[in-house]
Amino acid sequence: MWLKLCLMLVFFAIPLCHSDSVMNMIQAERYPAEKHTLFTKDGYILTVYRIPNMSASKYNRKVVLFMHGMTSSCPAFLTFGRHTSAAYKMSDAGYDVWLLCARGTTYSRRHIRMDPKDPKFWDFSWHEIGVYDIPAAIDYVLDHTNQTKLTYIGHSQGVTAFYVTLSELPEYNDKITIAHLMTPPVILKHNHPMVPRSMDGVHAVAAWFRNNGIYEVLSHSGATMDIITAVSQFCMRPTGRDVCRSFVYILFGPSNLYFDELLATILNHIPGGASYKQFIHYAQIAAAQRFQRYHHGIEKNMQIYGTPEPPEYDLSKVRANIHIMHGTNDWLTPSDNVPILANAMGRYPVAISKFPGYNHIDFAYGSNLDMVHRKIFKVQKLFY
Repeated sequence: MWLKLCLMLVFFAIPLCHSDSVMNMIQAERYPAEKHTLFTKDGYILTVYRIPNMSASKYNRKVVLFMHGMTSSCPAFLTFGRHTSAAYKMSDAGYDVWLLCARGTTYSRRHIRMDPKDPKFWDFSWHEIGVYDIPAAIDYVLDHTNQTKLTYIGHSQGVTAFYVTLSELPEYNDKITIAHLMTPPVILKHNHPMVPRSMDGVHAVAAWFRNNGIYEVLSHSGATMDIITAVSQFCMRPTGRDVCRSFVYILFGPSNLYFDELLATILNHIPGGASYKQFIHYAQIAAAQRFQRYHHGIEKNMQIYGTPEPPEYDLSKVRANIHIMHGTNDWLTPSDNVPILANAMGRYPVAISKFPGYNHIDFAYGSNLDMVHRKIFKVQKLFY
């Protein structure tokens, strides 16, 4: 009887009956926690976690939706506990907090028809996250909280996909009070030497993935986790710490991460899994120097788009209040790209905040998150 009740609740998209590691994280910090299930228009079943604020009137409730970056997942905003992580700080400030786990990640690996073992399950990039996942979450959260607008906080891919949402579905601009967008990989010019410059090379890499039957990458299971465990153990050693820091610097820029204290905690949830097409789509917009839809090849582009090249996302349709946050040491999304992005929008952002010395992942896992949070709250005061 209890099992039947749980199954009914799952399929009617209300809080689930059992807890998991994310629920345990939140409850261990003595916050109330809920786990919700929602469905996208293309059939993916997503998990969204909630730290509810029941003290405010249901008609005057401040709501915030968090969205993580690629290969990460919603625990990114919970990892360091109540005194350091953004989700808890927003809850302490009186917000009703929601954390979305994008399709394909550890906590959103379901579909109404397909299994993750099916290659078709992984036939998506961050475009689909932008046109399906984020709109579904916004609508679900607003409906559940009886509100008309919410605050959005996104990191990395959570920014890219959000720009897709607002440009492809411009009516969602009206559902955003303010969006705090950290490290925006949208305009990929002036980039790291490792970022590809040749579209032919990108297509060759995509073909290699398909020909070898690799559709999911960096999942939080199997051989990947064996490697992650070994890396974690190596990085915690005095002799390995500097090597690991150097590797992070090469990928993301110089940083000061929590290697000593919380690396093992971070790696409990990262990597969270992704489709190979998410990586390929980023490589494409870097090579093309255009913020555009997925490049399937000329023949398939003609079938899907009616043009040999993918259409660009129309950033002039982005009219929500935007707060861009970027670091001067970010090698994936260099500071020089930020004014280009601002000029491409229909209006200038509400604010552009520069963080000296921060790299791409410092906004989620750095040693000075408090400065980031103070800036968010300072901008929030303009709207609440």
